[in-house]
Amino acid sequence: MLVILVGWSGVGKSEFAKAMDCIDNMYISSKPMVEELQRRGVKVTHDSIHALAVALYKKDPYWQVPHILAELKKKKFLILDGPRQAREIKRLIELYPNTLVVRIEADTLSRWKRLKDRDDINFESFERIEKDETKETELEEVFKELVDITINNNGSLERLRKIAKMFGDLLKNLDSNSTFKGGKKIVSSLHPTKMKKKKLVVEAGHWDKTEWDVTPFKPGKVFWLPQKVKKIKISSKKRIVLRAPCRIDVGVLDYSALKTTGAPDYKAGEMSFAADKYTYVDVELLDRNKIVFEKEAKRHLLLTHVASLMKKATGYKGGFKIKARSHKYRHVGFGSSAILSEAIAVAMNKLLGEPLSVKDLRKLIAYNFAEESDTLKSYLVPGASTGGSFNTMYYGGFVITSSETEMIFRMEIPIDTRFIVGVPQVKVAGPEASEVDINCLSWMRHNERFSAGKTSSWILMELLPACIQKNLKKMGNFFYNFTFFSKLIPMLLYRNDSPGIIFELKENGLEAAWMTSAGPGLVAFTQNKDKIKKAVEIFKRRGCNVVILKPDNVGIKEVGKF
Repeated sequence: MLVILVGWSGVGKSEFAKAMDCIDNMYISSKPMVEELQRRGVKVTHDSIHALAVALYKKDPYWQVPHILAELKKKKFLILDGPRQAREIKRLIELYPNTLVVRIEADTLSRWKRLKDRDDINFESFERIEKDETKETELEEVFKELVDITINNNGSLERLRKIAKMFGDLLKNLDSNSTFKGGKKIVSSLHPTKMKKKKLVVEAGHWDKTEWDVTPFKPGKVFWLPQKVKKIKISSKKRIVLRAPCRIDVGVLDYSALKTTGAPDYKAGEMSFAADKYTYVDVELLDRNKIVFEKEAKRHLLLTHVASLMKKATGYKGGFKIKARSHKYRHVGFGSSAILSEAIAVAMNKLLGEPLSVKDLRKLIAYNFAEESDTLKSYLVPGASTGGSFNTMYYGGFVITSSETEMIFRMEIPIDTRFIVGVPQVKVAGPEASEVDINCLSWMRHNERFSAGKTSSWILMELLPACIQKNLKKMGNFFYNFTFFSKLIPMLLYRNDSPGIIFELKENGLEAAWMTSAGPGLVAFTQNKDKIKKAVEIFKRRGCNVVILKPDNVGIKEVGKF
C-alpha cells in the first residue's frame, strides 16, 4: 500500500509522519532535492528547495515516480510525505491503485505560528510562501480531486500524535497483500460510524452565549419537513432542464440571529442580487428507486442529500437521473452550494407536479441546508441559511429576505448595471475549516447586538426609497455604510486589505462596493463604463482576479439544454 501525505506548509505533515513511527517505510519527497542542494553547496531552505523543485518538475513532472515505485517494491507499505503536484499523484495512482491520499490541514494562523517557531520567519515571509504554494504547485487540485481522508490539525500536538500513532499501527498490522480495503479500514477506524457531537461555541459576551451543533452527517438527514404536501401529479413530461442565476450577497440583516441548520427560529434575513453566472441542472424521473448521476456531474453528496429530502417530503417512490453544471466560482460568495441545491429541488418539484409550494420548497432547502465536509469524506456538515439565495435565484433582481425565509421586497435591476467582482487570491475553505466562519462568529454576534437595529432602520428609511427610485448612488451609500459597520471583522481577517480596496473604490466614484457573503469576493456596481474600467484597474492592481457580471431579472427558467 502507498500512503501519500499532502498539505500546505506548516500543517504538521512531518510531525504526523514522525509520530506514525514508521521511519523505515518513509519516502520524503524533498530528500532528493535536499541531497542535490547539498551536493551543489547551496543552503537548504524552503526557498532553495522550492526553486529546485519547480525546475525539476518543469523538466519532467514525473521524475520522482520511478524512484517511489522502486522503493515501494521493497516494502509492505510506503508513506510518501509532501508531494505537491497533482499530475505526479495521479500517475502514482494510475500505476499503483492501492493508494490512500491523506490531507493534513490547519488554519492560517496555526500554520504561521508553526513556521515562525520552526524556521524563524516573519508574517511577510509566510505570505510569500503561501503565494508560492498557491501559484506554483498543484495542491489545490490535489485537495479537490484526490484526497481520500482529511485530518484536521488545529488542535493539540498530543491529539495529532495520537491519531498518527493509531494510523501507523494500523498500517503495520495490514498483511502484505492488503488492498485498498485496508485503506478503508484505516478511514473507518479514524472516523467511526457513530459520529460524536461537534459543537461550535458562539459567544458575544458573558450574557450571550450559544452553541452551534456542527456534527457531520450522511446525506438525507432530515431536520425539517413541511406539514402540508399536495399529491404528486406526474405528467408525460419526465425530464426538465433549468438555468439558475448566481447570488451576489450584500449581507445578513442580523448576524446575531444567524443559526446553523436544525436550529429553530430563522430570523437572520439577507439582501442579495441575481447575476449571470449560471448553474444548470438536468433532472429526469426514473421508474426504479435509484439516484443516478450523469458521468460528469460533480458534488454527488450534496445532490443525493437534496434528492433524498425531496423523496421524503413528497413520498415519491421512483428515482432521479441527475446532470448538473455549476460555474467555476466556489467559496467566493456566489452561493454555489445553495444555488445548486435549490435548482435541483425546483426541477424535481416541477416534474412531480409541484406538490410543494414555493414557500415550503424554500424552507425545505434552507432548514436542511448542508455543505460537503472538509474533513470527512462521504459526510456533510450543517450550514447556515437564510433562504435568501432561494429567493434570489427563483425570482431574480434585487431581493430582501426577512424572518422565516420570507421575501419582503424585490426590484428589477437596471439592465445597464454591471457588477465588477474582485476575488483576492487567498485560500478559502468550506464552513468547517474557514477562518472567517470559525473565528468571526462571536465577534460578529457581539457587534450585531448593537448594529442590527441600525441596519433595519437604514433599510426602511434609506435603502427602500432608493430602490423604488432606482437610484443606484443612494443604494450604494447604504451598502458602503452597511459594509463597514457589519462586515469589517471578516474583511480584516483575510489580511489582504479588503477595507482599503473598498475605500479606494469609493474614492474613485464607484456607486457601491461591499464584500459578498463571507467573502473573499469584493463587489462594486455602476452603470458608468469609465467607472467599470477603473474598478477593474483597482482590483487587478490589488492582486484580485476580476469577473464582470450582468444583472439577472428573470430568475430560474426552463431551457432546452446546457
